[in-house]
Amino acid sequence: MIVNLLYRGVAQPGESARFGTVRSVVQIHSPRPVLVLSFLMRIARRFLISGIVQGVGYRYFALRAAERHGIVGYVRNLQDGRVEVVAEGESEAMEAFKRELYRGPAAARVTHIVEEVLEPTGRYPHFGVAY
Repeated sequence: MIVNLLYRGVAQPGESARFGTVRSVVQIHSPRPVLVLSFLMRIARRFLISGIVQGVGYRYFALRAAERHGIVGYVRNLQDGRVEVVAEGESEAMEAFKRELYRGPAAARVTHIVEEVLEPTGRYPHFGVAY
């Protein structure tokens, strides 16, 4: 999702903010200087993956998928046999990441994924495996 915002200040394409990444900057000539910033929206999700997902390389599969799509957050095994993924990233990248979570590694059998919408926090500098 791309959102345009009016902004009074300085910004450059590629700059990151809690709510997204600056995609482009356009200056509008008016009595007061105004910039229109185009943002790729940053979203956050929590996924609970069920099936044969522990002991089959699922966490490291998710790690590699997150790195490919520029997703930050973590993946961890839960005591009940599920895998939890907390992820933040741009909306289009998150959709591609979610498709890979459904597929899983060759030895896994994903039977169900619960998806919970979260507020992006910006607290994760990278994606990692939590223990």
